[in-house]
Amino acid sequence: MPAGSGEKAVAGPAVAVFLAAFVSLGLYYNLWRMFAPGLHRPLATVFGLISWVAIGFGPTVIYYAGRSRGAGVPVLVAACLVTPVVWNVKEIVRVSVNFTLAESLYFGLNTVFLLMVCGAIGQMGICEIVYRLRDRPADTTPAAVFTRGPVGAILLALASVFVFLIWGGGTHAFYVFMEGYKLIFH
Repeated sequence: MPAGSGEKAVAGPAVAVFLAAFVSLGLYYNLWRMFAPGLHRPLATVFGLISWVAIGFGPTVIYYAGRSRGAGVPVLVAACLVTPVVWNVKEIVRVSVNFTLAESLYFGLNTVFLLMVCGAIGQMGICEIVYRLRDRPADTTPAAVFTRGPVGAILLALASVFVFLIWGGGTHAFYVFMEGYKLIFH
């Protein structure tokens, strides 16, 4: 594969996910200015869902499409994390109008973002296994498909879903986050 072709292989899917996320977010936040109140709520629901699906599940599209086009894993990991990281930076800037820079940066470590990153890593692990199963030579053993990297990524995602969503409905993880905030800033 020629130098730089990994970036080209993943650019289309990454840009599509990024645009879907941020155009739909822009519409979500500004629909009240464009439409009558009766249309605002249903359209905001639609565009809100589109944005969260793009941010939360975009890594599946980006990783599999890029891997199928020959992109390497480091390029794919970076491409899969761009949209969630940019969304998180946007959120940090949003809260910075009310909090100090340090508090805003701490906010960037919130459980929603951590779950997004861990979920993206898990999606990449699943996509890598599917890619290996689909495109592996017939004489390749299953042990070459289910290696530590992808399996570990999936286990990390499952553990993060448990910690951030299931364990006490997410309140325990949020409590730890808030205790850290109080310890550092108060």
